[in-house]
Amino acid sequence: MFEDNQVEEQQNDRIKQKTFWCMLGIVLLAIVTMLSFGKRPKDEQEKADNDIHIVPISVEELKNVYITQVTDTYISIFDGDNKTFSYAGPPEGITITGNTVSGNETTISGNSMVVIGDLQEGQLADITLTDGCVSSIHIKGDEKVSGKVVGVSAETGVELENAGAFTFAEDMKIYCLYGELRAGAISDIRIGFSFADFILENGKVCGVLLTRDESMEYIRVQIMNDNFAGNYHDSVTLSCDTDYKLVYGTDMQIGIPAGESITITGESPYFSQENGANRIYIIPEALTGKISLHSVNRSQGTPAYRGTMEILQTENGLVVINEVLLEEYLYAVVPSEMPASYPLEALKAQAICARTYAYSHMLNPGLPEIGAHVNDSTGYQVYNNIMEQPATTTAVKETAGQLLYVDGELASTYYYSTSCGFGSDEHVWHSEYGTELPHLTARAVSAVTSPYSAESMCDEAVFTEFIQNKFDGDFEKEEPWYRWNYEVTDLNAERLLENLQERYAANPSLILMLSDGEYVSCKPEKLGTIKNISVIKRNAGGVAAELLIEGSKATYKVITELYIRYVLCDGETKVCRQDGSMVDMNSLLPSGFFVLTPVKEESKVTGYMLVGGGFGHGAGMSQNGAKNMALSGYTATQILEFFFTESEVEKVGENGT
Repeated sequence: MFEDNQVEEQQNDRIKQKTFWCMLGIVLLAIVTMLSFGKRPKDEQEKADNDIHIVPISVEELKNVYITQVTDTYISIFDGDNKTFSYAGPPEGITITGNTVSGNETTISGNSMVVIGDLQEGQLADITLTDGCVSSIHIKGDEKVSGKVVGVSAETGVELENAGAFTFAEDMKIYCLYGELRAGAISDIRIGFSFADFILENGKVCGVLLTRDESMEYIRVQIMNDNFAGNYHDSVTLSCDTDYKLVYGTDMQIGIPAGESITITGESPYFSQENGANRIYIIPEALTGKISLHSVNRSQGTPAYRGTMEILQTENGLVVINEVLLEEYLYAVVPSEMPASYPLEALKAQAICARTYAYSHMLNPGLPEIGAHVNDSTGYQVYNNIMEQPATTTAVKETAGQLLYVDGELASTYYYSTSCGFGSDEHVWHSEYGTELPHLTARAVSAVTSPYSAESMCDEAVFTEFIQNKFDGDFEKEEPWYRWNYEVTDLNAERLLENLQERYAANPSLILMLSDGEYVSCKPEKLGTIKNISVIKRNAGGVAAELLIEGSKATYKVITELYIRYVLCDGETKVCRQDGSMVDMNSLLPSGFFVLTPVKEESKVTGYMLVGGGFGHGAGMSQNGAKNMALSGYTATQILEFFFTESEVEKVGENGT
């Protein structure tokens, strides 16, 4: 019985234990289940959140745009293209800041008519777009300057007379408001004129509004120093034949009597650095007054200039700029470029060429960084080297305002002294990559049809036959420079190498050395014994385009007629013209129209002979050709039409220029 009870108690204990563990399991399971159910909604929410594609707000900044139209529901702008945007609608509205009519910050609902009150057409502004709609506008124009432009470049900014210098902001915009609205370029900012308003922000130009495009009357000419030796003057001594004034600083001035000389140096107290202003002005009291530059020497002696003088202080010295009426500038250009003794029709053709050339540089200045369109040297047009002459002044006056056009654009009116009976085209300035100027046609400068074509003259044998003869129909057959000879009897290899080195320093791409079977740009450092010299390529009309110099240590190719003329000129040998006269050639041969015959002893070149013709580059109008055509009865217009294909003469403004 006792044993039965003991067994029963043990069974009850086991049942209790099982019951406990079961209950504990149920509790734990309930806890886990509760925890699982508590976590699951969060996991599902996260999964749901991950499944939703959230589109971020798009924000875009349009800088320095020009406002063209404003309504109560949209705004139109121009930034190179015409664009229209609606306003961000209520309740956001838009915020207008800056140079508003009220001068205060204004918040405006997208459908509020009050937009018209503070936002106007013709303003410059920064616009913020939020999701493609206007959310804020900042109007520019509370700082605005204008005045005559006396210097401009992309790197340094703009300089205004009596206002100083201003740099360009990186996001600056230029707008041409005349005619059809268009985006402008820095080249549209006219030096010497006050056609623009400059909008400032934080002291920098953020926008330029060009208000008109008028026919320009004044040209600004940099006057080089004594004997055209360089750009900078150590000092400037001048006087005037009438009373004159020296203007400096912010419209400060000193009156000076007629005939009294003054000298300006870089340390002159008249220069002021306020607002970057570093220019002084010499202004005659009479419009007909002339300023004499005693510190400058020209062929005429001491030159005298019409117009006004401007003296710019730079780190390298003084720069002198003559601002003068274009027509009066030509009074001193034409006699410096063509003898006044030439027939009137030739002088008139020269005047039109010179005016066209000058006007094209007034539109696209050659020296914008100092505020000049051209300089007075052969780099542009020679100006005031020879005194004004009655005949050339008459030619300028009788062609007043006349320019040469081709297809509605100003012609490139290049000219040179004398042809060999044939001219070339624009590729004279580079054998392969010249800018296309189809009105500069390679053709015979002759009254009769030539048996030679411009293309056939590229052949060495054909050109040799041509240059060794004279042709009755050629306009210049009696000119001394029509044919010439140049004979180097003692070739100086060291001088030849020096010439190569000097041309390489000027333009490395035009002096090439043979290396591993290819011609590459490489500084000439050795040449050795000269084995051969030959013209290996000619351009239209026969002008030399490539010269090969073969040495024992290196072989070089010289490209362009100009560089060939330079390299082959030994500085000692004289040219013999067809009339027997001998002429010194210090650094440049007369032209690139020649055939070359090397003189050899065994395998060494000891000299060379050139049989050539013409004087100058050979593209455009031959001045002696024009002279002889005028003597034959050609008019100025006929002369120009002969040398410049499909050209026509029109006055300034008639062609939209």
